[in-house]
Amino acid sequence: VVLPLENQMKSLGLNTGLSKYLFSLRSTVSAGFAFSRSEYQQLQNGQLLPFESDAYSYKAGIEAKLNKFMNFSYSGTFSNSINKAKGAGVSTNYQQLRQQGGLAITMFKSVFLNLSAEHIFTHQSSQPDLKYLFADANIRYKVLKLKTDLEFGITNIANVKRFEAINVTANSLTVGTYEIPGRVAMLKATFNY
Repeated sequence: VVLPLENQMKSLGLNTGLSKYLFSLRSTVSAGFAFSRSEYQQLQNGQLLPFESDAYSYKAGIEAKLNKFMNFSYSGTFSNSINKAKGAGVSTNYQQLRQQGGLAITMFKSVFLNLSAEHIFTHQSSQPDLKYLFADANIRYKVLKLKTDLEFGITNIANVKRFEAINVTANSLTVGTYEIPGRVAMLKATFNY
């Protein structure tokens, strides 16, 4: 329902980042920072109340060629969100750490192994902490004479079957719960013409 109420929202955002290739390590390292501030009014119990929200995000990562046949990548993001109602004493604080990593290995001339993982940790003061680890693995064999790729993969190795996502605003906490398939293995063949 769209209500015919005049209100205003002010937002400010800052985003910065840098990356550098380090020849001695054969790696690219990166870091970044983002900040956003919003001031707005929210209708609550028939009144427009002023709210403000600050969000900070810190990022770091590395992509490295460990040797001729192995590549490694890692990225991490820490986010902190602070939401408060001006003059009402209502405040929420929420932090999340998200880490992703991957390892790509050329085992033989036509055999490739990929491992990847993502770890998510969420803390919100009035709720229990949420922790998830998602990991996948696959191996691919190129049959050059037949122009065919044979691939075997396992997704969700940790067998996570329920995922909760949190959305925090100044005066509300919304939790979405998703049922997801557990561990899945798949064998497939791809033909190239």
